Amino acid sequence: MALTVANYLLQPVFPACEIPDAALKLIAALCISFLTWLNCRSMRVTTSLQNTFMFTKLAALAIVIILGVIALFQGMLLFSSSRIIVLKIF
Repeated sequence: MALTVANYLLQPVFPACEIPDAALKLIAALCISFLTWLNCRSMRVTTSLQNTFMFTKLAALAIVIILGVIALFQGMLLFSSSRIIVLKIF
């Protein structure tokens, strides 16, 4: 997870070229070190941070589910190798 965060943080810094592996590992290690320090410093802050992450994950999942249900009721596209088939549910 820390490598993914580091990748997203460094993407704007290196838009045209590949991100150096050492930079990815350094940012990932800093993220892990900061979260470890925060956990040792204050459990309340860490708990609220984890709750915030959980809420955003659940909200993103709910958005995907809602958009999928809307797409299902509006009609669904099936992609074939030669053509697009449109299915109408109702």
